[in-house]
Amino acid sequence: MARRSRSVSADKPILECDRWPTSTALARTTIIHLDAVVAALRATGAPVRRRDVVALLVLYPRIEDPLAQARSIEEYRAAELRRSVKPLMLELPSPVSLRLDLLVDDVRQLGVAVYRRDLLGALISAEQPAEIGRLSELLDRYRGAVAGDAAVAGRELGEVLRTRRSPAGPRPMPV
Repeated sequence: MARRSRSVSADKPILECDRWPTSTALARTTIIHLDAVVAALRATGAPVRRRDVVALLVLYPRIEDPLAQARSIEEYRAAELRRSVKPLMLELPSPVSLRLDLLVDDVRQLGVAVYRRDLLGALISAEQPAEIGRLSELLDRYRGAVAGDAAVAGRELGEVLRTRRSPAGPRPMPV
């Protein structure tokens, strides 16, 4: 009997990786902004869904430095603090979901209390639907990406290639 692999091959196309359900709540204005980005890409003839846009923003964030991400998260929170929230359900390729966890962890190591929803909101809000050329290029890169492309600088590649999911619900804050 063959043993089951505990990781995804780094050269496996990202669109062929298992999709893990992700549930979060974002400000309604953020979801409207996400939908505007999706609509802009669809206007070019690209078949695209919310999950594709979220995945490409996690893989290729406009803001890459954890300190800059922390500042962007604080700005996002300040702007969206009193706004109503709306649930957002997505299925992300497993390496993208794991990358999101690592990016959140990098910001937490700076002493910022942050959740996945905060980083997702900040990444979505940083994008401009009018920059359709950049977004189209990112969508093409995403569609050609492999699992290993989800790696985070300074981290082991295997951290984004695991096949075991994190438990459902909010990730615990470090003590």
